[in-house]
Parts: sequence; C-alpha cells; structure tokens
Amino acid sequence: MNKSEKHTFSKLRELDVNFWKNFSDNSLAEKGYQAENMHFYGEIGFLLKGLKHCVMFSGMSNKEDDSIMNQYINEVLNKSSFFSTFKNIRMVRLHENLEWTTPNYDASGEYVMWREDDANQKMLSKMKTIFLDHEEKRHMHTSERIMSDIFDYPYTLPDSGSQKVDREIAYLDVDNDVKRVVTTYGSVNNPEEMKKVAEHFLKYKKECGDIMNLSLEIMSVD
Repeated sequence: MNKSEKHTFSKLRELDVNFWKNFSDNSLAEKGYQAENMHFYGEIGFLLKGLKHCVMFSGMSNKEDDSIMNQYINEVLNKSSFFSTFKNIRMVRLHENLEWTTPNYDASGEYVMWREDDANQKMLSKMKTIFLDHEEKRHMHTSERIMSDIFDYPYTLPDSGSQKVDREIAYLDVDNDVKRVVTTYGSVNNPEEMKKVAEHFLKYKKECGDIMNLSLEIMSVD
C-alpha cells in the first residue's frame, strides 16, 4: 500500500471500531450479533493485501433486512473514502434471485466484496459467475472446498460425514493491549492441520505487518 492507501485504511479501521461502539450489547444480541466479533476491517485489509479473493460481510444482512449493513457502508466505507481510494474494489449485495448455499451456511442476501484486479483470473471469473449472474432465479450450491479457496481458509470444512471441527482459530489485531477479532475459521487438532494454521497465520502476519499487529489464538470447541 502507498501512503494514501494506508491513511484510508487507518481511517476505515478507526471508523469500524467506533461504529460498533454505537450499538448496545442488547440491541446487537437481539439480532444475533456480538460486537467483539463484528470488526470487518481485518478481512478488508486481507483483501487489499491480495491474501483473500473475497470478503463476505457475514450476518450483516439477509433477504429481509440489510439496515445495519447500509449503516456500515455509509458510516465506515463511505466516510473513510474507501471506494474512491481503492477503485479496484467492487461490492454487491447478492441478488434476490440467487439462493447461495454451502453444506454449512446460507449466504443468500449477503454482501460480498472483491478485487477487480485479482491476479487469479480463473477465481475472479468463478466469483463473478456466482455474484453477478442473476437474470433468472437460481440456486447455487457451492462445496466447502471452493469456499475455502475463495476465502483463503487453510482448512476445508467437511461437506458431510462425521468429521468434527474441534478447534476455532482466531486472528486478533492487538492495538495498545486491546485485542480485536478480525477473522475466525474452524480446524481440527492434528499435526498436519495445525502446521497449515501456523503457516497461514505467519503469512498473514508478515504481509499485514504495516497495517495491523496480528496475534493468534486457538480455542477448543466442544
């Protein structure tokens, strides 16, 4: 990132943090949110660094209600001049004609963000097919393997079967002793998968060192 881009990201980060302070814990809980898990600036930073192909603003909207996401767009993305600084970024809300599901999640009605200059043209084409082709009503069912590729997760959730995720991986941005969760994903506790987690985290920490101070937490899942 150049100096101007870093300034814009820093402003976005500040606005993101303050945005969630404006909501009471109770008002968020009523909608199924937890403020400490709603900081999207980290995922956006990973996208800008070319680490992720796409960001999904999970849980911020559905087919019936996107009011909080609209507030986030106005009070965080627009006020930080994000789109005027990063002209290669595109964001859309998944069209009402599209029902997009995975074996573990229903993404219908969500907002997604990606880079128009993504170096992986095959992936860019795949994402646009999912996100923008909505002339006819359709159901798109995507495997967890493809989802892990799109969102750059080192572990692929099982599509079915008895394999159980037993670890939650969290990357935190440490800012003056304040820790904020900026991404999470599931994994399993075996040497091969934990090695992938470590390598993935170290890559992210190195690439994002000029915009975030990342730390790693691994938690057991019952």
